[in-house]
Amino acid sequence: MELLSLLVLAIITPQSKSDSSYGSVMKLRDDLLANYSHTLRPLKNQSEAIDVELLLLVDGVTEVNDISQTVTLNFVLKVNWTDEFLQWDKDEYGIEFINLPNSDKWTPRLMVLNSIHKRAIFSDDQHPYMISYNGQINWTPASVFTFYCQLDMTYFPFDSQTCTIFIMAIDYSMQQLNIYFEEGPRFTSKQENGEWDVIDLELQETPQKDLTERPEHKVLLKLKRRSAFILLNVYLPVIVLSFLNLAVFVVPAESGEKLSYVLTVLLSLAVFISVVSGMLPTTSTNIPIITIYLSLQLLISTVSVLLTVYVIRIHHRSADKPIPSHLQFLTRIMKKKANNKVDLGSSDDRIKNWNIVALSVDKLCLYIFTTIVLSSCCALLFIIAKDEY
Repeated sequence: MELLSLLVLAIITPQSKSDSSYGSVMKLRDDLLANYSHTLRPLKNQSEAIDVELLLLVDGVTEVNDISQTVTLNFVLKVNWTDEFLQWDKDEYGIEFINLPNSDKWTPRLMVLNSIHKRAIFSDDQHPYMISYNGQINWTPASVFTFYCQLDMTYFPFDSQTCTIFIMAIDYSMQQLNIYFEEGPRFTSKQENGEWDVIDLELQETPQKDLTERPEHKVLLKLKRRSAFILLNVYLPVIVLSFLNLAVFVVPAESGEKLSYVLTVLLSLAVFISVVSGMLPTTSTNIPIITIYLSLQLLISTVSVLLTVYVIRIHHRSADKPIPSHLQFLTRIMKKKANNKVDLGSSDDRIKNWNIVALSVDKLCLYIFTTIVLSSCCALLFIIAKDEY
């Protein structure tokens, strides 16, 4: 009984006309391309402009090269237009959709003007598309493009960048080709980048009054750097080294390690400067704050080395040499805080007095350099917080 019901249902149900054979597809293709030219715009009235709708889908940011100032994107561009010469009666052929090679049909030539390696978008024939019986063409090419973007590294690594993608149709003017975005570009988040976040994608209109100009559109890509890695591996060690640099004025001169200690800190800062400079572009347009901060700490460390040498010379100075008046005044000022009056003119205790002078110079340098280091760190944190919020 079940088998009989299925047979009756098969008899009374009409066969779908979209079930086409290989021969019907071949016949439709030959009929469509019989008098077709892929070099002419697919319009019967060539005085009109053909409308081409675009939709940009960014799958992910592949790479942002800070040195060469380039951005590599993986994106898909959905392109739709109507081809008046690729239309047929779906009831006659039993076909609603067909695919043709790109070389056999007309396609708009689009370019990314600020691309580095290649400018023509989707120049090969491997991108999928679909032609409907009413002439509606849905073309969905995808590609990876590297384009130039001038990066502002002032607040590195807490920087946000805005890059512009220039898309232009080069073969036709606005009188012949009307390219428009029905909706703004979208980020699909299919590929997460470990260093950058895509904050926004927006379309910027470019007013063009002259219809003889080529149609052009600008897409703004807004990126924000993920700064956790740089913060932990660059900023934090540099701040720690800047405070370690102050400890040299606490190390006793008689220990014999005072000079080696301050030189070690100086070399460590020099290494970090070379590491950071390798991450940044060789440009003087925007100097990063981290570079200014590192240069300041390197200068402080260099001055600390010179002062350490001076303190060691004072500490080991011969007792026969008299103490200059300015050093006597400095020592009295430093000792007043401890309410300890010292007679620096006594000839019986010259060597001890030179030691006291060396300690006084160390104490003064400790106060001055602590103020400078704390001020620079607070200024750095203030600038970062201001930029973040």
